[in-house]
Amino acid sequence: MCRSVNKNKLLQSEYLPTPAEGSDQVVQASSTSDIKGSERHQGANPMLTDDFYKLREGPGIENVTLDPLVNIHEIIFRPLEKVVFNAPFDFEHVTYHMTIMNNTIHPLAFAIKGNCIPRIVAYPPYGVLRSKERIPVAITMSKFDHDNMGQKDRIVYEWVLLKRFEKDFRPDMLKSNGIVRRKNILVQYNG
Repeated sequence: MCRSVNKNKLLQSEYLPTPAEGSDQVVQASSTSDIKGSERHQGANPMLTDDFYKLREGPGIENVTLDPLVNIHEIIFRPLEKVVFNAPFDFEHVTYHMTIMNNTIHPLAFAIKGNCIPRIVAYPPYGVLRSKERIPVAITMSKFDHDNMGQKDRIVYEWVLLKRFEKDFRPDMLKSNGIVRRKNILVQYNG
């Protein structure tokens, strides 16, 4: 089916905002993972500067959950098991988007940790989700030597259910109720 278009009419994307007619204001594009307004983190990604996001050796690190009684469907992950980056690995930054959704009736607090920081970072690296809220997470790979690094890379989502919603994430939330849930996501490099 072919549709004719008036040649004088400017074609506009339905996805990208455009300035009002007659205005010379520039509208900046943003990523789907950008947090709008004042809630967007300013400055360097905290995963690069805060030791809190680095994985420690211990129970749950070997690709199993800490507590077998945890409902594995509390958070829905897309993709479920792994994030795949394809060669070449010499670009400054390559970003893969995944989504997470709180599938419970309770709010939850989460943090993303990794054994491959600064090679792989996530944004947002933490947050609080309302019931049924879904957000995109940007997983960004920086340039690295694939022959010498990246063999067992993974990121880990840690989360706890909260009694009530709190707007701002605090690291001590993950210690608030005793059961920290964990989901390992493998980072795979095809090269």
